[in-house]
Amino acid sequence: MAEFVSRNFEEAFRSSPYYKQMNYEMALQETFMRMDELLMTPEGKMQIVEVNKQYPANVSQLEKALVASGSLKGIAKLLSYFIYRYRKLVSIGND
Repeated sequence: MAEFVSRNFEEAFRSSPYYKQMNYEMALQETFMRMDELLMTPEGKMQIVEVNKQYPANVSQLEKALVASGSLKGIAKLLSYFIYRYRKLVSIGND
């Protein structure tokens, strides 16, 4: 999953209307949701298959199961954690 996100995240982030408005928190949230949507597309699933071929040792059983089942609720939970951490970092910087 990390390889998939690394291939797609920056483009999705920079194309967000929130990014263009310099609302980075909303841009991050939208981009995380966009990653979930992209994973569900045939193109996203093909990317995961290609990543699995390139990095088979780095692909966990959980990632394989998530892709195979189409269940991304676990991914959404993980991404929400990243948003939480981002908010904590931003709040520390504003103190």
